[in-house]
Amino acid sequence: MDKSFAGRRSSRSLHAAIVAALVVAPPVGLQAQERGARGVLEELVVTARKREERLQDVPLSITAFSAEDIERGSLDTISDLALVTPGLNMSNPFGRLNPTAALRGMSNPGVGEEQMVGFFIDGVYISGRSSLDMLLTDLERIEVTRGPQGALYGRNTFAGAVNFVTRRPSDVFEADATATVGSRDRQDVRGSVGGRLADGLSGRIGGVYRSWGGYYSNDNPAGPDIGDSETTAFNGSLLWEPTDTLELRARIMTSRDRDENPAQFLVPPNSENGGFFTGTLPSRAPNGYNVGPSDGFERDTTRGFLMANWAVSDTLTLESISAYTDDDVFYSFDASLTPATFFIFEQDTSRRDFSQDLRLAWDAPDGARRWLLGASWYEFRNRLLDNVHAPGFGQPRPNLTSTTQTESWSLYGAYTMDFADAWQLSLELRYLNEAQRFSSDNVDLLGDPLRLKDDWSSWLPRASMSYNLSDDVLLYASVAKGFKSGGFNDQQNVFPEERSYNPEQNWTYETGAKLTLADGRAVLNFGVFYVDWKDQQISSASQAGPSANTYVTNAAASTVKGIEVELLARLGNDWTIQAGYALADAEFDEFFDVALAPLPSFAPDGDVSGNQLPRQSKHQANMVATFEREFAPLAGASWYLRSEMLYQSKQYSTSANLASTGDSTRVNLRLGLVSERWEASLWARNVFDDRTPPVGIRFIDAANSLGNGFFARAWNVSPADGRTFGATFTVRYGGG
Repeated sequence: MDKSFAGRRSSRSLHAAIVAALVVAPPVGLQAQERGARGVLEELVVTARKREERLQDVPLSITAFSAEDIERGSLDTISDLALVTPGLNMSNPFGRLNPTAALRGMSNPGVGEEQMVGFFIDGVYISGRSSLDMLLTDLERIEVTRGPQGALYGRNTFAGAVNFVTRRPSDVFEADATATVGSRDRQDVRGSVGGRLADGLSGRIGGVYRSWGGYYSNDNPAGPDIGDSETTAFNGSLLWEPTDTLELRARIMTSRDRDENPAQFLVPPNSENGGFFTGTLPSRAPNGYNVGPSDGFERDTTRGFLMANWAVSDTLTLESISAYTDDDVFYSFDASLTPATFFIFEQDTSRRDFSQDLRLAWDAPDGARRWLLGASWYEFRNRLLDNVHAPGFGQPRPNLTSTTQTESWSLYGAYTMDFADAWQLSLELRYLNEAQRFSSDNVDLLGDPLRLKDDWSSWLPRASMSYNLSDDVLLYASVAKGFKSGGFNDQQNVFPEERSYNPEQNWTYETGAKLTLADGRAVLNFGVFYVDWKDQQISSASQAGPSANTYVTNAAASTVKGIEVELLARLGNDWTIQAGYALADAEFDEFFDVALAPLPSFAPDGDVSGNQLPRQSKHQANMVATFEREFAPLAGASWYLRSEMLYQSKQYSTSANLASTGDSTRVNLRLGLVSERWEASLWARNVFDDRTPPVGIRFIDAANSLGNGFFARAWNVSPADGRTFGATFTVRYGGG
């Protein structure tokens, strides 16, 4: 049961009325700060095209967040980021083990390790889904770029790319420390220090400790706490500039994550044949929370980066990025969700990856032409031990080991040309080749251990044209191809020709405008897009056997149509308004879902053409209003009130479009006092205690399967955290 029942969910109409009164108009996105008495917005610089450019000059749909946005918006995880980014969704049905990202309505939950959205740290790809939902620390900026980014970012940027830009060392001494305490045993301490170490050499180190007591209690006296988490992380970086033309930067990051099992509960089916749930999933467990003895989630990660930038001449630059990651993840989860332990889901994963990127960039002296040539190498080794065992059925731990090795290389380039005063043409292209090898102790139909291999290659183009109607109005159009890697099926009862599935691809067409209004006091960006998605990877059932026969195949196609709008405005000298909205109408064009074949009255032959894609929201709206004014009693200080409203429409659990989560509306508030050297704030998150579950998936009811000769079905629901509150205090020293 809940640790607290305070603050029952308010009605949607009450939400709307209170938000309207608090906010005036809408969250974080096109960040900028007041500069000068006129309140002109700061010109934001991004690196989405591998060079520094003003956001308003880039013919792409981008949402960017500054360090202040990250701090005041409490963007501590990718899940937090998704709430405030129009079109980005994140669902975590098993905590931090297997998060699924969706952007512009494109999602394929539960299909392999590869993502629809590529996540990067300083341009370096993050491998493995269980490596994603990390604690975000020491960031200078976050850039979310929508649409296929394969031409410049490479593999698995099928729907877009998210790049976390870390803070660079400075040659000026600076230090900061932040402490946060809050309800549900929230504790957070973080700090950093940096500055000049020697001539041409500067450094920076930082660390963070965060713990969270979880929002719900386990009713099983023999089981562990649920929802608790603890993270300890450190980072260090060096910047060496031996000459005026050469820059070398090294960075190392380590983190230790320890989470108890996530809060979850089972909901019995209420539809035809007893296998499906129809309607809105409940927000609370009808019979409490029961998790048996299990170890939860453990992750230890080390990342190393070495970056070199050499200005060969006034117009030519050579850049190198080398990176290595060592990531170990252990997960043990009682999937029975009953007082008795019937069904254990367990994984022990070891990941290692190495990447190398080299690129040469040239800018014409007059700035009218630019080109980029690059080459990259990526290798990834994923070793998985164990999987699922069912002690309630007398099934011992299988102790199966599988290893996947990926090697990928690519050549890429870009050419941009300004012409006719106001026009710009940009052409980008990457040739990508990828080879995968898979081995497993699991056996095929003949009883032989699996030894699989395959390789794929693809040309990934993007072309864009932009027109400066005036200094304050940019119009653009683009077309790009998306690519997501293929993989292997290791189930026993699968025919040989079903062992491998191919990459999926899409063509995305986009047009939009970027407007600077009111003499620099406001920015309005909007776009329209259309996605033609082919060779879609979906789950099916092989005829090779009655069980252990679920496999992934390229047997679907979809279309996504949508719009995106973002606004940032300064109203006078006190108010900043930020607003974002995204519509993603994502539908199956063709897909025969074998899971629905037993429901002929609903979907003949399992045909779900025209249904919405699961685990993504058709509508998202984000709104933030910040009021800031001088605080007269303290010289040099000001106070602020920040109000956020975060809305996501319902998400369907499966392609059947029968079960959904319902609409979610969350309101956050922060009241702060800030000066150049310190900041203190009181905050409340999910003020109206919205408990709409973030995700629900079709699952196994292990307890009710005993003695029936089959696995009974149920819906596994992850409850949302309710209202929390706390205080944060920050001190800063030095800085230029």
